[in-house]
Amino acid sequence: MKQNLEFLANTTECAKPTPEVFKSECYLGFDFGTSGARAIVVDFEGTIRAEARYEFEPVADWLSWQKALFSLIEQIPGNLRQEIRGDRH
Repeated sequence: MKQNLEFLANTTECAKPTPEVFKSECYLGFDFGTSGARAIVVDFEGTIRAEARYEFEPVADWLSWQKALFSLIEQIPGNLRQEIRGDRH
């Protein structure tokens, strides 16, 4: 499956719902490293819907991580934030 790496700000939904599972949901992943943080939103089929990046200041403390988290979330288009769901297990 080919993944779309472009930022899809005009997307209004992640995937078409089906009766057997809720395929209209999107999922959010975070990666916090030593020099920065990244976020990605994918739909049920694994298509990338949005990506965000944040570079840390030279001295990273817990406030830097909090600022990064909020910045990453704010970079995701509002219409996609509404489609993000948590794990139901």
